[in-house]
Amino acid sequence: MVVQLSTIQKQYKRNLLFKNIDENNPNSNYFYYVFENNNSDNKEPIGVLQIQNDFLDKDGNLASIKGVTIQDILEIVRDRLISSSKAKEEDNALTHVEEALMWLNKLESDKMELYKNQIKNE
Repeated sequence: MVVQLSTIQKQYKRNLLFKNIDENNPNSNYFYYVFENNNSDNKEPIGVLQIQNDFLDKDGNLASIKGVTIQDILEIVRDRLISSSKAKEEDNALTHVEEALMWLNKLESDKMELYKNQIKNE
């Protein structure tokens, strides 16, 4: 099933974003598609991302299907903000991206610790 994302940016929206979800396997990787926001007949996306749903599956095993992680995307955004950070708004955005990375890294570390403990107890 392909659905268009409802995005925060409403004005000056350059692209349209869609995601494809496998209804039979909601824990599968998501595919995100980026299309130009114009009225052309261009049916090809300008970008495609395969997002890894989680690095651990529902049973606590390492995920076998790889994809781009949320952390990867945030690191790219962070790099772009550092490269162009000239305005106060960009500095504020950078702070929040770095905070998001900190929290996601803590979550991943906690999950990995849980995974290691599960292996020890088997």
